[in-house]
Amino acid sequence: MCRLLAVIIWLPGPALAQESPVDTTLGQANPHGVLGLDQALNLALSRNAELIARAAALRFEIEQARAEAVLSNPTLEFTDENFGGGVSQFEERTLSLSQPLPLGGRVGKRKKVVQALEHLAQIDADAARRELALSTGDAFLETWWLQERLRLLRRSEEVSRSAIGAAEERTRMGAAPVVEALRARAATSEREIERRRTEANLEIARVNLAVFWGDTLATFDTLALQTPGPLPQLDTLLAGADRRPELRRARAETKVAEARWHATRAERFPEISVMSGVRHLNEVGETGFLAGLSATLPIFDSRDAAVRAAEVEYRATQIRETLLRRALAQRTTASYHALEAARQNYETAQNEGEPAAREALEKLGDGYRAGRFTYLDYIEGQRAALDAALTTLDALKEYWSSRLALEWGGARP
Repeated sequence: MCRLLAVIIWLPGPALAQESPVDTTLGQANPHGVLGLDQALNLALSRNAELIARAAALRFEIEQARAEAVLSNPTLEFTDENFGGGVSQFEERTLSLSQPLPLGGRVGKRKKVVQALEHLAQIDADAARRELALSTGDAFLETWWLQERLRLLRRSEEVSRSAIGAAEERTRMGAAPVVEALRARAATSEREIERRRTEANLEIARVNLAVFWGDTLATFDTLALQTPGPLPQLDTLLAGADRRPELRRARAETKVAEARWHATRAERFPEISVMSGVRHLNEVGETGFLAGLSATLPIFDSRDAAVRAAEVEYRATQIRETLLRRALAQRTTASYHALEAARQNYETAQNEGEPAAREALEKLGDGYRAGRFTYLDYIEGQRAALDAALTTLDALKEYWSSRLALEWGGARP
């Protein structure tokens, strides 16, 4: 009997997590003490359950494509003809083996589709990690902002409480009306209400942040942010546009579409089945060999429409990639200018606005106790000092939000 060799195509699975390993045990991290931004990002990237589930889901389409990139199974057939009924001397027994053999390099082109999908899966995994880093960073900055806002409100509340004593003393001495002490108490009550609201929001934000690395409780003590460092160069960011996940994915999609187009073109060639076997003839008591070929005739379905559709999709992905490249360059430039503005705002608020407001409040406080200023002047100074500190806080948050978007959106390799 003639033996036919069936070729099995095997391709390794993609490495879905390239930047750092993911802890599939999903054990709780329980960080303690001071937690920095980089620490929070590393915790989320190594322990996030959603990231693990997404990495597993990316293999589905790859495995489907891999199943199509193999030869069809051979067919073993046995027939027994002219047996029984008194004609056993004419009985014929045939054992044959047939194997479909695709032409036009169909299997090789399907293999390239699998390879392109594996590359796309790696990029998807990287994009998922970047999205997670941006979401975690936003949650970190929001929690840090509430934490620092609470600190400022508590300090402002202490200043307001000290004003109550001063107002009551001035009232007792007859230097101020009773309403002045009432105003001081009302202002302090407002600070207390705002402080309690911020405390509640902070507790919620702390838990929401811990969820990113699988914790149900926020075990860290405080969050810390560094002061702004040197800005990255815009030319460097623009030169690194090819590393942006959106553009890398667009290129990978173009490669997948191109591979599918070539694979569809290869399917226009008919599939030939090769058959060989042995036949035993009872009439003469001899055994002979047989061989044959069969092919599907592409009369009704020549696959031309499928080829045109695949080519249209390929050309469309090329255009989308070109348009995306231009849009990313514009977006990177705009984000960089936003980062520059945020840094300048922070430096102005920290070095000019906040010190001036703080000094003014100290002078107003001394002057109010000495009777040189009214309580309205003093309370306005308190509000201005708090606003200046909050402006510095907002500017620093905006700086790190812009920098996080630039770095994790595209500058990192």
